[in-house]
Amino acid sequence: MDFGHSKISTCALILALATLSSCGRWPINSGRGSVQDALPSQDLVPSPAIPPLLTTESKEPLHVASLTVEALADSPVSMVPDLAQNKVLAGMNVSAPQTVAGLGTGTPNFVAPPPTAAPGTPPTPTPTIIPPPDYGIKDYGSLFWVSDGYDVLTGSRRNSCLDQATLVFRKYPINQAYDNMEMVFSKADLARKLSVDVNVEASTVYNGISLAPSIKSNILHETELTSTSVVAVASFLYIKDQVLVYNSIPPLVAERALDLQTDPASFRSQCGDKFTRSIRTGASMILIIRAEQVGQTAHDLTMVQETFKLGFGELLGLSPSVTITPDQKDILSHYRVSTTCYSEGVSAHICADHQLDMSGVNFNDASVVSRIGAAKGTLASEVQSGLPLAAVDEQVEVYPVPPILKSKNPKDVFVDYRPNLDKIQQWIKLEEQVHTICASIPQLEDSCGLAKAVIAEALDICARQSLWPFTECRAPSRHEFPVVLDAVDAGRVTLWEDGRATGRALVLDFSKLFSRDARYQANVVYNLGDDRFDFANVLSSITHTLKNGWELMLFSDADGNGKQWAVQPGMRSYLDMPLGFNDQALSFRLQRVPAAQ
Repeated sequence: MDFGHSKISTCALILALATLSSCGRWPINSGRGSVQDALPSQDLVPSPAIPPLLTTESKEPLHVASLTVEALADSPVSMVPDLAQNKVLAGMNVSAPQTVAGLGTGTPNFVAPPPTAAPGTPPTPTPTIIPPPDYGIKDYGSLFWVSDGYDVLTGSRRNSCLDQATLVFRKYPINQAYDNMEMVFSKADLARKLSVDVNVEASTVYNGISLAPSIKSNILHETELTSTSVVAVASFLYIKDQVLVYNSIPPLVAERALDLQTDPASFRSQCGDKFTRSIRTGASMILIIRAEQVGQTAHDLTMVQETFKLGFGELLGLSPSVTITPDQKDILSHYRVSTTCYSEGVSAHICADHQLDMSGVNFNDASVVSRIGAAKGTLASEVQSGLPLAAVDEQVEVYPVPPILKSKNPKDVFVDYRPNLDKIQQWIKLEEQVHTICASIPQLEDSCGLAKAVIAEALDICARQSLWPFTECRAPSRHEFPVVLDAVDAGRVTLWEDGRATGRALVLDFSKLFSRDARYQANVVYNLGDDRFDFANVLSSITHTLKNGWELMLFSDADGNGKQWAVQPGMRSYLDMPLGFNDQALSFRLQRVPAAQ
């Protein structure tokens, strides 16, 4: 990671695209919004669907005191982008920027400079932009922390350490709506699709930093993902404006620049690791759609996910109408669907007004689409009318190295947060595993509580190292929480058609529970008569390597009914079926041994 400023060109705007996936995913944000790291090491994937974040680059910093609107218009290389010729922004209803110099030093002056045009291009009329009273770039800056510091480890904000008297702020109207829906497979996957940075803010157990909860953190804390649930996130976004620090190399306050020479740790504690270069304002509404299995019969996981992708898309009006097959109807009948609605940047009661917190949802309920459409209309009209708004997208950059320290390596000027961040990300990954296992196995409550406490303490130490100078920020070892993590491997059971482990065999591999690669789920009944098994009423013997805490329950009837017989770790590794159960098994379920920890 390069701590210095990236290579820059002459006074011209460039487009720094937001972190959006190539499949059209757009950021879903609230509170701080998604942080797009401007460092060259970050993988930014462009998407043509959303106007890009605009940034500026120049070989020399802008000197606002001597910069006038007339000078902008007359400069050989216009610093106002020709939006009419911008292919990315073409047709996106983007107007010319408003400019104010010296934010915080008087009342901002709103100026709409005339756009430039290529020879032969018909003149484009300049739109008249009249902001509502007391609502301008200055308000945006103070309300949405443009130029403020950002702590990479905690996800928290720091004071602005840039020289406010020399900053130029610009606002670019966008006024566009975007809809999207994606399936979610894990907590980490949910965090990625909510554009949450992988730092302690993404943790569901860490409470050491006093931060106002955002929609994203609330969703991460409140959304449970288990082996018997299917979850999707649907997002409805309206982007109003983009506001950015226009100086290519914004100068630091003199006192903070001095801190970098004498005490870099003090600089970090006051200013953070980066500053907010740009935000996009607007509003968002997010629906978490959850389908929880209520029937006992299991289906192929891939078919379940594809079925609900189609079903959710049609339910929300985000995909073309499709014909549901009989197999898909059978899958849907075994799940109970509910939705939880979140919103930011609009009236707090928008979800309630349009009845978007739902349970027992019927996939054929056409009123759901109309209610969502009405809510989207409310969202757009409220954003267009002005406040309240939220920051739905954000870009941060590393601080520039002061001229007096240009001869030094940037990593010797600033505190290097990367080793601690790497360990935090390892703990967050481990936390996801613990969370998934613990949500699926209630019997592990005590062990899970201890594991979560250890993770929270480790994150606290790594995130706030300056407060724990004599305690090491360590990475998790390979042997953390064996009782919890070993529960993902329940062992293997082989069913034999004939006695003494002979004849046709059916291998049940339970070694990757609670992962996307799992072939079977715990606490789910599987029918041996299904096509994937074709083993009904033929079981005569068993060999097994079941792990402690797990048992395989066999049933004489389908769907977990009839007589029962349990295979447990304490039994011999080879077993003939007992009298009355030979050639009688029709279903099975992997489950925890009662009271097992």
